[in-house]
Amino acid sequence: MSKPSQIEHQSIRITAAGHGSVNERVLQPRNIKEEAPGFSFNDNQDISDMNAEPRHDEPARFLDNSSFLVIAPSRREIEEAKVAIDSQVALCVSLKEERDTRQRELVELEERIQAEEAILVNRRAKISVARRVPLEILSMIITAYVEDNAGSALVAMLVSRAWHQATLLAREIWSSISIITPDDDTSSDGSDQEVETFRQCASEPHLRYTLKMADRFPLKLRIICNEDVLELFNKISKKPRIRSIEIQECHLAHNTFDTWDFSPLITLSVFGDHRRLLERIGKEALNLDTVDVSGENFMSFKRPASLLRLNRLTLRGSVQPLAQQHLVTFGSITTLSLERTKFHGPTRILLSQLQNLTLDHVSPFWPLDCPNLTKLTIKSEEGCDYDEVLQLPRLKELICVDAVKPLFLRNFEAPSLDILEIATGCNKGTTYELLNSIWPTKAGSNLKRTPIEDLRQKLDPKILKIHYFSANHKDAARIFGRLTRCVHLHLINPYGISTDLFESISPKSRGRICLPDLKVFVIRSYGGKLEPFVEAAKAFLKRRREAGAPLTRFAFLHDDELRLPSGQRVRSLVITDDK
Repeated sequence: MSKPSQIEHQSIRITAAGHGSVNERVLQPRNIKEEAPGFSFNDNQDISDMNAEPRHDEPARFLDNSSFLVIAPSRREIEEAKVAIDSQVALCVSLKEERDTRQRELVELEERIQAEEAILVNRRAKISVARRVPLEILSMIITAYVEDNAGSALVAMLVSRAWHQATLLAREIWSSISIITPDDDTSSDGSDQEVETFRQCASEPHLRYTLKMADRFPLKLRIICNEDVLELFNKISKKPRIRSIEIQECHLAHNTFDTWDFSPLITLSVFGDHRRLLERIGKEALNLDTVDVSGENFMSFKRPASLLRLNRLTLRGSVQPLAQQHLVTFGSITTLSLERTKFHGPTRILLSQLQNLTLDHVSPFWPLDCPNLTKLTIKSEEGCDYDEVLQLPRLKELICVDAVKPLFLRNFEAPSLDILEIATGCNKGTTYELLNSIWPTKAGSNLKRTPIEDLRQKLDPKILKIHYFSANHKDAARIFGRLTRCVHLHLINPYGISTDLFESISPKSRGRICLPDLKVFVIRSYGGKLEPFVEAAKAFLKRRREAGAPLTRFAFLHDDELRLPSGQRVRSLVITDDK
């Protein structure tokens, strides 16, 4: 066998069979010794030993990839490859052009579909039910929406052509005008400005545009200290008809309202001394429904017959005590609000139609006789005490706000009461004293009370809301135990509440259940940790269920965000009883 040294100088001829031809190439062998560093030869070793099995005592050795022989393509193969590449490039370009064309066609098709759908909507709208609504009725609907939701007339005008026309017909919207100072005006041009459904008018362009849109419809005016605009208003509108007027505390000339027509006036609200105006209104306005004035201004009505149809009355303070006869003639009043008002006279005022009453620093405490009252709100009765029992058989809602020590609540007897809300704003001890005065927990409490078993529940609401609750938990449990009709219990911003409250009001047995009809329990507070309450609340729910008095809703409400153990932040947390 030849040695490797002999192979180095030999030529190897390779015949490759092509397509119909034979190509011959001459390859010169490389120096294997030099170009195979991973493989060694021995000059005395026969090449045939290379095919022998590898020895187990030596690691296997492999050739490097660089030692492999690479055969370059022929010129013909190169030409054929170039032709194939050109053909493939042309095909790709053609496919991309076809894709772009189809994408343009899809865009055009989508635009056409949208256009056809718009035509379809318009054709359907012509036969829709809303299309059959007369513009006058649609105008009334838009007016109600704008006034009830403090909306903008311009928004309604942008909905459709029909809404645009109906809004233009809604003269009641355009006739609500607020005459303000230029500093309060937020508009730099003559565009529409809406503030609580009033159109701001602080300059001549605003005023002329608004009066043009209002046409001859009776105006609803709110005047805030702008005599220049008022003077211009009188020049533009020769004899304006007024349906509502609100005058803030500002000094106006006596002849400002000389040309105004107050016969359609329905609502009147006056701050400040405008007795001359009120005397005139008392003579002309025969359909007044709502009046909000001071006690002195109220006495300026020289013709009580103009107030026979009065429905809502608000009296805001009086320097001199009012005579009772000023209210006796208003038997049609259903809503009355008295603020810092004094009456003189031994007898009470009978208002048989009164349903909603608000008392704020009124003297004497109970100057009225209103057997049909359904809602009563009492504010800031500074420690007023009252001994006489007041029977209100139809009272549904009683709200006591900001009273220092409202022990007078124990004197109300309201068997039909549904809602009782107490917001005393007092210290911890006063809350318990107040609640114990309403629902005594033992015989002999509340001064001259009868034994506890003989006491009749005067206030037994279905919904009880207590602000700033601060009574001892055991005392609170005894007080709540006096309630027999309570379905909703709300503790709002309680002081020092803890999990002991749940333990105190938890059922001891099926026969001893505090608040047996309770279905909803809500606690709302400013701060405090949430985690201890969650487990205590779940245990409380379980005991209620086992005692046969399950709750349907138990919730924590928080003014700030609550952080749950999972890391989630919420403002409210509803806990359910997992059986």
